[in-house]
Parts: sequence; structure tokens; C-alpha cells
Amino acid sequence: MRFPARLEYEELEMTGIELPAATGAAKLAVAALNSDAPTATVLAELARDHPAMRDAARSLGERTAIKERAKTLLYRPLGYLVGIRGDYFENLFLEEIGEKIDSIPDECQREPSPSLVANAMEGLAYTTDEPSLKELYLNLIASAMDQRREVHSSFASMLRQIDPDEATWLTAALRFSHMPLAEINYQSLDGSHDLGPRNLVPVLEAEDRPSAAHMPLWVDNWVRLGLVEVRFDQSLSRETAYDWVEQRIEYAEARKVAGETSRAVAVQTAAMRRTDLGLAFLVAVAPPNAADNAVAHRQTSQESWIEHAEN
Repeated sequence: MRFPARLEYEELEMTGIELPAATGAAKLAVAALNSDAPTATVLAELARDHPAMRDAARSLGERTAIKERAKTLLYRPLGYLVGIRGDYFENLFLEEIGEKIDSIPDECQREPSPSLVANAMEGLAYTTDEPSLKELYLNLIASAMDQRREVHSSFASMLRQIDPDEATWLTAALRFSHMPLAEINYQSLDGSHDLGPRNLVPVLEAEDRPSAAHMPLWVDNWVRLGLVEVRFDQSLSRETAYDWVEQRIEYAEARKVAGETSRAVAVQTAAMRRTDLGLAFLVAVAPPNAADNAVAHRQTSQESWIEHAEN
């Protein structure tokens, strides 16, 4: 697979190698400005003929080449992806991943794990039309090249087990160390009980929040992946933390069923806790500012979570 060459021009700080060369060239440039010849013509001749300018250009070119080489480390796994969404990788990929890598300081760049990047790019190949997942894959690839980030080799395979609509809510949930969760039980007069709707989280059933119906399954998936855990021996202490439960459609339906069967409805409160793996996953796949904020984030209000997910 062929890739278009990409050359970037950046304003780079001069090193000790470049400085003497530039100083010598500057003296000649001053003389050129004081001469009768057109300035542009004289400077062009200096750039072509003077060894000081050639040395400075060569040094600058070497530094640029080092940075570009870091990007080419990502292209090797594409050999395994011949024929899979080649149009994206030959056109937009270099630009999109380049923007993310360029934000990594030179001294923090590292060669990524080939297996992780290969798996991430294979997953990316199937999600180029899914913005929510595509962004997470691109962030993961960039994190793999950033020595400030701890990236586990399993993160790429985890992303491949997450639905596009699910991804938005997952990254929003992982920004909080704890979230309220509840289940609804049916209690009979003899003390026995039957399990009703479970894994309810503060997402109200409304036209603009259709994900509420999928959330119980998604929570099970997050638990399976080790990103969160559900603790029924813990509850949030805030008095209003579970007020949203009685506003859920599931609660109204449960009361109707209970009335028809002479049973009562009981709400079992719990906490959904983000694991250490969940935090590391978020830091690897979320934008740097969001990931850094999540490390110390302890807010758990349903309004904040819904705002994160819908934005």
C-alpha cells in the first residue's frame, strides 16, 4: 500500500549545531541587505551557496526527519490491512493521526508496540464511519506513542467489543469514580422477592435519550471487560442520589405489575465503581484534557454525567 509523502514545515528551536551556522549566515545576510542587489536574489544565492546555510538547513531537516520517522512507525502494521478501507488510510489517516502526534512533545515520544498499533488500526479500519469509536482508536494510537501514558495491550481489543453508541456513554461514565446504580425487585407478602429491571443508571427514558433501554446490557459489558464493578454493598450518600429511579419508565411499569400480582416494589441501591483498569483505559482513549481531569474527578451527579455523554 502506497502513502502520499507528507512534509511539514515547523518553527523549531535552534540547537547548538544550528546556531553557529545561522550566526555566520546572518552576518552575510546583513551585508546583503546593505548591497545594491535585490535582497531576495542575494539571500537566495546565500541559501544555495553558503555552507553555513546548508549546514543549518541540513540540521533542521534531520530534526524534522526524526519527527516524521516517529509517524512512519505507525504505517508498518498497514501491511496487514491491504484492501481494508484503503481510501481512508491513504488520504485522511495521515492527517488525523498527525495532528494528535504533533501535540506530543518530542522528548515524550516513543516507538509504539507493533501488536497494539496493528490491532488498533485493524479496528479503526472498520469504524471510519463511526465518529465516536474512530476518535477513541486515534487517541489510543497516539497514546501508544506518548511515554507519559500507560497503555495496556488489551485496550485495542476492548474497543472492538464496544458498540458505537455505547462508546460515548462509556467514556462519560469513566470520568467519575462512582456513579449511582439501582435495580427494582418485586416483594411478596411471604417475604420472597423476584428480580425486576436491573443495572439502571441515571439516564431518563425520553426521545432524546434512547440509550436508556440499552444501558443494562452495556453495564454488564463494562463489568465483563473489567472497566467498572457494581457494588450492592455500597451506595452514594447524597440524599438525592437516587431520586431519578422513580422517574424511570421501568419503575412505573414495575408498580403496575406489582399491583396486579399483589406484590410490592422495592428499590435496591448500589454504586458503579470505576476500576483502576477503567481509569487507565480512559486515559489512553480519551482526549488528553478529559483524561487528565478524570484522574482527580470525583463528581457523581446524574446531570453532569448526562451532559458529558450528550456532548
